[in-house]
Amino acid sequence: MKNIPIKNIERDSGIISSDYSLGAGFSQIDCGAVDPGEVHMLIDQNVMANINVLVRDRSDQVSVQPNVFGKGLFTFRNSFDHKLLKSIRVDRCVSTGELERSLHNHIQSRL
Repeated sequence: MKNIPIKNIERDSGIISSDYSLGAGFSQIDCGAVDPGEVHMLIDQNVMANINVLVRDRSDQVSVQPNVFGKGLFTFRNSFDHKLLKSIRVDRCVSTGELERSLHNHIQSRL
């Protein structure tokens, strides 16, 4: 994760936010179970993640807490004639904690 564009830095609250979407995997973002049913095939899955970071000055050290959230797009095809049927957007996917741990460890190694 390098060169993520920053949308906003709120000095009073310590929040650094970005609207930039990161390509993510299912080990990082959980969109729940999407069941295509018996007559449909899931043909494409795309999961994206966004990240905000909360930075706090705690007496003699700095606390860094990343927060990751995401969304997914799942595309289905009809099993009988293979026509593209529909896409489902999942806008409230949750983090598995993997990206937060990785970023937190990276930041801590540089402090």
